Amino acid sequence: MMPLETLLTSAFGLRLGMLGHIVGWLFPRGGAQQITAALVSYPRRLGAELVTNASVATLRRIAPGTGRAAGGWRFGRGGE
Repeated sequence: MMPLETLLTSAFGLRLGMLGHIVGWLFPRGGAQQITAALVSYPRRLGAELVTNASVATLRRIAPGTGRAAGGWRFGRGGE
């Protein structure tokens, strides 16, 4: 990563700032919550349950490289 003080990164930042003022700043329709809603909708369609505000003590129960959890835990729909 290049430091922000170099000519190239400064020019890039200046250019982005100028474009934001000329063309307009990009905001998602319906607000920033729509980005989260879109990211969450796909796993939910696949049957996943997303839990927030939960502590994660260990990742050992997830079998590496399989995409599936070990020890009775499953991803996806419960009946599959």
